[in-house]
Amino acid sequence: PMRAWFLRKVERTMSTCPRDTYGDAGWPLVRDSLIDYQRSARKMDSRLLVVVAPSKEQVYWEHARQFLAERDDLDPNAPTRAVREAGRDLGIPMCDLLGTLRAEAQRGKQLYHQISGHWNDAGGAVAARAVTECLRQHQLVGP
Repeated sequence: PMRAWFLRKVERTMSTCPRDTYGDAGWPLVRDSLIDYQRSARKMDSRLLVVVAPSKEQVYWEHARQFLAERDDLDPNAPTRAVREAGRDLGIPMCDLLGTLRAEAQRGKQLYHQISGHWNDAGGAVAARAVTECLRQHQLVGP
C-alpha cells in the first residue's frame, strides 16, 4: 500500500514538471503573484525575498524517478528554476532551498515525513539554517 501511494504521489507531482514550465497554463499566475508581492512590499517600504521550497520528489529525485515510467519530458528542477529566473528578471531576490536540501538528502538524511510532503524536524532545521544564511547574504538580518 505504501509503495502504491508513493507511486501515485510521484506520478501526480512530477507530471506537472515538464521541461517547459513557462508553457504551463498556471505559469502566468505565478509570475503575476510575484509582481503583486513585489508591489505590496514596496508599498510597505519593505524588501521582498522569496523562499523557494522544493517538493519532496525534487529533493529525492534519484529515488522518485524509479517509480515513473521511462519519460524524458520531465525535469525535476524546472519548477524551482522557473521561479528563480522570474525572480531574477523581476529583481526579486530568491532563496532556493533545492540544492541545500538535496545535498543533505544525498548524505542519507531523512528530511520529510514518510507519508507526506512536509518537512520533519531535520528538514525544518536544514531549511531554517539555509533561510537564515540567505537573509544574511541579502543583508536582511544582522550577522
